[in-house]
Amino acid sequence: MGPEAEGIEGTVNSYDPETGFEAAFTARFNRPLPSYAAATHDAVLLLAYGLERSGGVGGESLARAMGEVVDGTGHTTGWDPAGVKDALGANRSGNLPNVSGGTGGLAYSPDLRTELSSSTYGHWKVSGGKFVFQEFISTSPDAHEGSLSAESLFRTLASESKRDNGTATGASAAYDPGPRAGLWALIVAGLAGWENYRHQADALAFYQLLRSRGVADDRIVLAMADDIAGSPRNPEPGIVRNYPGGPNLHEGANIDYRTSSLSESDLSAILNGESTTSLPHVISAGRQDNVLLFMVGHGGRAGFYMGVHSAGDSVQEGEATVLDSAELAGMLGSLSASGRFRRLLIVVEACHAGALGAEIKTPGVLLITGANATENSQASNYDVKLNQFLADDFAWELFRLGSDSPSLSLDEAHRIAYVRVKASHVSAYNEDRFGDMATVTLAEFISP
Repeated sequence: MGPEAEGIEGTVNSYDPETGFEAAFTARFNRPLPSYAAATHDAVLLLAYGLERSGGVGGESLARAMGEVVDGTGHTTGWDPAGVKDALGANRSGNLPNVSGGTGGLAYSPDLRTELSSSTYGHWKVSGGKFVFQEFISTSPDAHEGSLSAESLFRTLASESKRDNGTATGASAAYDPGPRAGLWALIVAGLAGWENYRHQADALAFYQLLRSRGVADDRIVLAMADDIAGSPRNPEPGIVRNYPGGPNLHEGANIDYRTSSLSESDLSAILNGESTTSLPHVISAGRQDNVLLFMVGHGGRAGFYMGVHSAGDSVQEGEATVLDSAELAGMLGSLSASGRFRRLLIVVEACHAGALGAEIKTPGVLLITGANATENSQASNYDVKLNQFLADDFAWELFRLGSDSPSLSLDEAHRIAYVRVKASHVSAYNEDRFGDMATVTLAEFISP
């Protein structure tokens, strides 16, 4: 950008100026310290400490040892040669010190230990053609008199006070559909492939939740690739779980369709009860029946992805069939006009899932998503043996609530999930046309 860059400013993960790391680097290499040099140094440092602790053994032993190292509460050691020698000796003797590095204290969140619980950020500004630090900002609780959480930013729980009030008011109070007759459900896992294990596990978990609560199998339509249980990469042939050591969710599952053969028009036909030779299993709900539509997979700002085999954990634009907001809104309008539901709860676990809610205006419909329109959803329940996440965070929390507390109102479930789900915002759409969320229970959508 040349001269046009003058005055631009921002922030970057930085070294801690109080450690002396920057001065030592400049003196040794005779050049300015790159932004991530201190973090790179500390990563190698922790690896060395972990190997010392594990006796040079890698894999799970090394991971466990590195966790023990950062949990050390002994005397504080520094990043310089004397400090590193001190820390290695203390680790060798079993007297685990409180290790620190060029970025400052190396304390990690105790649950996953993947994110520093405090960091240093540099506020930079382009001046004279160079990036010049204006100030340094620490997220350490000590730097703020204990006002900050000891959790990492990534794992910080959402603030209930920042959540929109999901309790429906006003126009919604006028929506009174009368007593419920029964329940139908359509469960869709949008993608195939071992890397998408968690999505298919989520779908099976909700299928088994409904079955365990007495919903008849002929009232549930299940669509998924079903290539996980029999995958050659599965060390537990025939088994799919949504948490380590959990029950086999694949056992007894009656899978009606493979998602590779379904389009968004097929979803509409299934929900409309339009049975054909190629779509024999459909939702035959009437005006007094509740309907649950649970969709899990990948998504983007364009919508929800379906029917693609992903070799990785992402989908490129153009690879997948996409259900977008306009198509979903049109589908819902058609269902309402033909009297195909009493209330319809749509649950979507996908990145940018909130994008589906932009055009929903149908009375009696509520969309709840694990992420809003501009953010990614997150995985949960990592299994070391499978080297896979077994669930998505929002789907897992909602599954727990349905299993343990089905009498919760949708408003209560929304509030609890909003706070529990990390790194994305559980969001509700069309609640003003749905009816009072505080008087509608989870059980109405997971029980016969």
